[in-house]
Amino acid sequence: GSLAAMAVYPYCPLYGCFFMGISEVSTFVLCILANFDKGRGIPYLERTYPNVKKVVGVLFAVLFLFFR
Repeated sequence: GSLAAMAVYPYCPLYGCFFMGISEVSTFVLCILANFDKGRGIPYLERTYPNVKKVVGVLFAVLFLFFR
């Protein structure tokens, strides 16, 4: 609740901007990576594009470390 309050505060403090948007950039890539999962994703994607899964996984790791 406090993060949401800081996000709507007129000056938008650093923590509000970070936790409400910047830190979620890597989550977008994680959602794409989840589509390549064997159990929960689309099986066709994992079989057809195994290299894309690896590239997206590395991209997620890099973005996670950079933004968080």
